Amino acid sequence: MTADTPAMHLESLAGVSPTHVFRDVLETTTAYKSRSVVSFTGWSTLLLVERADVPGAEFVAKGFFGYHSVIDAAPVELRPELHGYYWYRQLPEQAHRYARDQFVQEANLLSRLSGSPYFPRLVEMNLAAPVPHYVMDYLPLGSVRQWLAAHGAPSTNAAVAFARRLLTGLAVLHDAGYVHRDINAENVLMADDGPVIADLGCVRALTAAEPRSPKSALISWPPEYDAGYHEADFASDLYCFGMVMYELLTGTMPRYGAPPLRSVATEHDPRLVDLVERCVQWRRDGRPQSAAAALEALS
Repeated sequence: MTADTPAMHLESLAGVSPTHVFRDVLETTTAYKSRSVVSFTGWSTLLLVERADVPGAEFVAKGFFGYHSVIDAAPVELRPELHGYYWYRQLPEQAHRYARDQFVQEANLLSRLSGSPYFPRLVEMNLAAPVPHYVMDYLPLGSVRQWLAAHGAPSTNAAVAFARRLLTGLAVLHDAGYVHRDINAENVLMADDGPVIADLGCVRALTAAEPRSPKSALISWPPEYDAGYHEADFASDLYCFGMVMYELLTGTMPRYGAPPLRSVATEHDPRLVDLVERCVQWRRDGRPQSAAAALEALS
């Protein structure tokens, strides 16, 4: 068991799920009460929570406890029953330290950026808790993908306004010295006044050296991640921006062999269509090299 793992005395496998562990720690050590599960991953768990002293307000609590922590946190007598899926999700000690460092960086960066309208507002954080966590405002409109399913493609003017705001948020992040590395239609949320960049858990500090870390290809990621995820730069984020915009304008992801955007988004501003097509160029040098340059194309 690592120093970061909460001590648990549980009698059943149900009690060692990531959501159960984080909910238990949160409700026994803070004033927050869990309402439902937002999501959980290999690294973290997100819960929709509320406080009795803030009636009517909802928040999202994100805790550093995911699939990777389950076996270490379980009582010894239950660990044999957790082999299989959880066994293969474990992280070696070095990877666990990296994951924790990323979570600390994420919370501190959100604290630094939360005064900006382009990022969720940080309410509080406690990185020394049994499950390190932070709490941010809840945005009920959900992700871009959820918003798109409910409302359909935006109008021409609304699409341009969306792109400008998302690019402005990326410019703020880049000016702070970070690359997001995972901009997609689930990690961009919708506020009343436009898109908000969330999930800073994969950010890369441009001043920090990372070990070589190739990643399995995802449709929303640029091709250079296959060998150079650790070297992601501003052009990588702009590729991901282009993928979000393609989905926003057409309602689908641009799969291999998808038609050029200009042939299926004929009603939209040609400046925006041209920018999106440049952003999703396979080669980095074919894309805009900064969010500021992309914004200039829409001016």
